[in-house]
Amino acid sequence: RRSTEVLHPLAPGNAHLVLAPCAGKFLACRIPAMLRGAKVQEGDLLGAVQMTSGEEEQVVAPLEGVVEQVFVEGDGMVEKGQPLFQVVHPKQ
Repeated sequence: RRSTEVLHPLAPGNAHLVLAPCAGKFLACRIPAMLRGAKVQEGDLLGAVQMTSGEEEQVVAPLEGVVEQVFVEGDGMVEKGQPLFQVVHPKQ
């Protein structure tokens, strides 16, 4: 399943947090440190969160931009709403 609850504005400007859509184990599609500095397009897969039921919620880039910060370790446990990544949208 794709999550729709992932975008949270940090402050006025172009920086946004990508939040965990649910509690569970974060499964990175790449080593999270390798995502830092990566250019992403809206809908690009960043990882998934596996719930205790075994179901997975995909974590996708909610907008075009650059991953400036990574707040999660690969295969680490996360809580719903926990910041995973910071994506900065190019200035308009």
